[in-house]
Amino acid sequence: MKNKIDEKERLFRRVFAGEEDYMPLIVSPQLNCPEGITYPSSMEFKEDTAKSIASAVEMLKPKVEINSDWIPMINISYYQNILVPSLIGAEIAFQDGSDPMAKRSSAEIKDVFKNGIPPLEGKLVEEMIATLRTAIRCMPDGFKLSFPVCSSPFDIAQLMFGEEFLVSSVLEPEMVNEFLMNLTELSIKAFDLVKKEMGQNADEYITNRGLFFPGLRLPCDALVTFSPSLIKDIALPVLKRFGERYGNLCIHYCTSPSPSQHVLPVLLESDFVGAVDNWQGPGVFIGDDAPARMQDKIALITDIDLITEEKIRNFIGSKPVREIPRKGGRGIVANTKSGSVDEGRRIYETWQKSTKLK
Repeated sequence: MKNKIDEKERLFRRVFAGEEDYMPLIVSPQLNCPEGITYPSSMEFKEDTAKSIASAVEMLKPKVEINSDWIPMINISYYQNILVPSLIGAEIAFQDGSDPMAKRSSAEIKDVFKNGIPPLEGKLVEEMIATLRTAIRCMPDGFKLSFPVCSSPFDIAQLMFGEEFLVSSVLEPEMVNEFLMNLTELSIKAFDLVKKEMGQNADEYITNRGLFFPGLRLPCDALVTFSPSLIKDIALPVLKRFGERYGNLCIHYCTSPSPSQHVLPVLLESDFVGAVDNWQGPGVFIGDDAPARMQDKIALITDIDLITEEKIRNFIGSKPVREIPRKGGRGIVANTKSGSVDEGRRIYETWQKSTKLK
């Protein structure tokens, strides 16, 4: 199994380096969930890590059996929106059915780092490390761990300060830039700690999709609320700092319901954004109205309905896929759903034949 995972990691390295024409496909069937039982929540992964991992591995067996380009993995995202905020005074809100979130802060943005960047220590940091070590110890052969410990500084800022952050970005850009860069350095400390515990190099990352990315995946949902000028003025400098530390960046942002077509054209100005990732389909990236549909610089990771051979042909034959090279250009990684293992295998085999891998 290790050799197979290593082979897939090499494939993804080539894809994101523009050295591979093949488009990896992840096929996601229905989970093997016993009646009345659901996939473990992030809270359950935190509360009983070993039991939850064992349960998740059993439920993911159909996805493993399809043997698509998916790297079998368990994702634990419990700390993503609370660890770093907790270090700068945020209180935590717990909601049924979702990951915990930082509460709105009553502090002023300019005062958050008045005493400098805080050390990476405290009860929640110790708890996170304990959870991470348990997950590493309990991860079975043939599975990788995805452990996103931090959202982007923009997402954290919006969680904690809401509209005050956006207004201040316009009225006091220097103050906001200083705040974001301090938050970036604190976030880098958190990412570095997790990478060290997991034995990863700076340019190694298993994402929550089950793919290998040579750098860092950074959740940046807040970008869609920024104007193009704000993205350029306050986001690109932050991405530059992350890129200097980790190399390529995979930028995730949800592309609906908020308008989002303005984001990718500005990200093209960055030397460090290697991929964009969404769950809402390729339309915003390469649809007929997408302004950057023919760009050949930033790889695309997205969900696509490929349930029939006709849908596979239509996607592969579409102008942005047909005319923009992947080798020497823009890589594409697709995820699609299937109703069963047999259907998933059929989709994957058809995909490979259609993309001339075999």
